[in-house]
Amino acid sequence: MVMRMTRKWASCSARGRICFAHDLLELSERQQDYVIVHELLHLRHPNHGKVFTALCRAHLKRPMPPPKFRRSAGSSKGTTKVNGPNPSARPMARS
Repeated sequence: MVMRMTRKWASCSARGRICFAHDLLELSERQQDYVIVHELLHLRHPNHGKVFTALCRAHLKRPMPPPKFRRSAGSSKGTTKVNGPNPSARPMARS
């Protein structure tokens, strides 16, 4: 699902529903890969423990995003946490 998100690039619910920010495609391919792999890994490992980090490194050439990749509140260019539900997220209107 694609949603309007202002605090994160994506989220993965406990039920396995992954939502991506509507502006994710504006990021570099490396950053998009990080977000997608990160969320897919949450389907198997809900936390950011050692196993999760090891799997992230195994699936990505450079597993950690650059520092400026983090999204600040209200910004459309960066990330806070990339997991967990966003209570202010709204589904985008269909055209």
